[in-house]
Amino acid sequence: METTKRPPRNTSPSSLPGRSSARLRISARTLLLVLIVLGLALMLDQLSPTWAAPSQNPHRDTIDTIVPTPTNGPTATGTATPGPCTGRVLLQQGSNGYMGTTDTFIYAWDPNWPQTGSMLRIKGGESKSTLIRFDLADKLPAGAEIIEAELVFFVESGERIRPLQASAYRVLRPWSGSSATWNSASSGQPWGASGCNQVDVDRVGTPDDTATLEYRAVYQGLDVTDSVRHWVAHPSENYGWLIKGAIDSTGEFLFYGSEWKNAYSPILRIDYALCAVTPTNTPTEETPTPTVTPTGATETPSITPTLTPATPTATPAPTTAAFGAVQDTYIDAWAPTTAALQNGYLKLRAPDVKKMLVQFDLSGLPERAFVTSATLQLRTTSFSPAGKSMDVVAYRLLKCWSETTATWEQAAAGDPWNSAGASGSETDYYPLLLDSVVVSQPDQNYSWDVTLAVQQWVNAGAGNCGLVLSGRNANVEHSFIASESSSEAYRPQLLVTYYVAYPTATPTPTPSITPTPTITSTPTEASGLQVLVYEDANGNGQHDPGEQGIPNAVIELLNLSWQKLDTQITDQHGICLFANWQTGEYRLKEINAPWYCSTTDDIIRIYHGSGRTLATFGDYRCQGLALPILLRGE
Repeated sequence: METTKRPPRNTSPSSLPGRSSARLRISARTLLLVLIVLGLALMLDQLSPTWAAPSQNPHRDTIDTIVPTPTNGPTATGTATPGPCTGRVLLQQGSNGYMGTTDTFIYAWDPNWPQTGSMLRIKGGESKSTLIRFDLADKLPAGAEIIEAELVFFVESGERIRPLQASAYRVLRPWSGSSATWNSASSGQPWGASGCNQVDVDRVGTPDDTATLEYRAVYQGLDVTDSVRHWVAHPSENYGWLIKGAIDSTGEFLFYGSEWKNAYSPILRIDYALCAVTPTNTPTEETPTPTVTPTGATETPSITPTLTPATPTATPAPTTAAFGAVQDTYIDAWAPTTAALQNGYLKLRAPDVKKMLVQFDLSGLPERAFVTSATLQLRTTSFSPAGKSMDVVAYRLLKCWSETTATWEQAAAGDPWNSAGASGSETDYYPLLLDSVVVSQPDQNYSWDVTLAVQQWVNAGAGNCGLVLSGRNANVEHSFIASESSSEAYRPQLLVTYYVAYPTATPTPTPSITPTPTITSTPTEASGLQVLVYEDANGNGQHDPGEQGIPNAVIELLNLSWQKLDTQITDQHGICLFANWQTGEYRLKEINAPWYCSTTDDIIRIYHGSGRTLATFGDYRCQGLALPILLRGE
């Protein structure tokens, strides 16, 4: 019988047949596993935003630096010393008693539930966005000119770690920090488009600023100067910002919210000026003055065939006139075929139950009046339920109506609304929101900015069918004093500020040299949107006699969706023209000429009819006053 041979006891495994190749195979597998682990670690490291190095996170230390004193030179002084013309406001929840911050985030995958917690979140791919608002009431001195504003977050990374572009959009409607969701601005009030995304209804279409998030544990700033300037001019329109990520990234980042009430809470920094800075190059007798030269050699000087700037020899002061309502009523969905009783009261109930209609006769305005502002004033009487607020919105009516026969179903006897309740967009009313005001107290006056509607009626010849007002909050009813009330002082009123006429050009018979050149234009002016940018020496926001035009200001023509249509640069007299644009509503945006700051809004809405429409922007010389953005992430 054969016996199995065994290796000697002292034989090592490596000396056995086949063991050498097996050992090599084990080593190769181990090496492959190590390489895979190293590769995964490297991949994760590449996906992760790095912790900010000290050189990348100096931002918080610079927040409290003093605003540099403006100088007459082209740059600010090297040392930060306080000046009489500048100041800084820092708003942060819990700091110096400030408690005016409201914030939350909204989540597309949990669209109907408010999100909780002290951290705010944004994520690309339209899934998480942040809402934040700072109350600015009484936080800035009267007459402050905003130099720069910046919204600052302390940033952490989220579960999906990739660099992400974040943009800040000005919100156009109220929202609730406790009940806002992806689908609703507040309880029972849906967004125009989920995620606060309907342009010109939920938010503006162009962000204040966009920054790339790529570091964690770092302060990140967004330049929000445009929005803060807008809210200083229109305090009732401050609904804060939507902070959202770019749709082409799935990165996620977290911000410390206002609930922390410490150094990590969001900060709004506002730098402002209270007085103008004297220009370095003050004109003297030795300074050459402009010469008006005729084009073409003719025996009698002629006016050039191209459009040149036009200003008056004297600009009339604006006039404000008050108009009472010629008719007003309310329509009621609960009594759809019954006209309201004229008992001295108007009623409003949300949502879409009772609406108010009001109309003013503006035929008393001078023939060549040009409206610069218009405000609707109403007086509240009672609330139901008591103490509950209502967001009241105003729109321009397109369909005319009768006070005595208007009902929920018809505008006048035998003339139905296109959609019951005057709710036909583009047929019963024009869908551009004029203004939204929170009404919260009885026996109080409230005002709506309806400038755009009045400009269309007066300046552009649109049919004046009045205004419609409706409420947005559910199950709330308010009453207002009507034109039939015995309380005459509290009846509906429209305050209209206007100029008697825009300046007309007067040809100069001979060329002349004057210290302040008279700007002339051709007798047959081209039609279009004509823009004048002038040096507002006294800072009153009006074009006064002797205030000259500013060259090299960039003017952008935008549509109501914030798309850029055209760009012009003002000439030596501060004038540019957007010719051959069709009748309609536009936005004009000014980008200041070098060394100038604004005394008027940099973005305005305007209606262009036939012929010539004139818009003005006022600036003042602020050499050295423009500050660097201290907190912007590179």
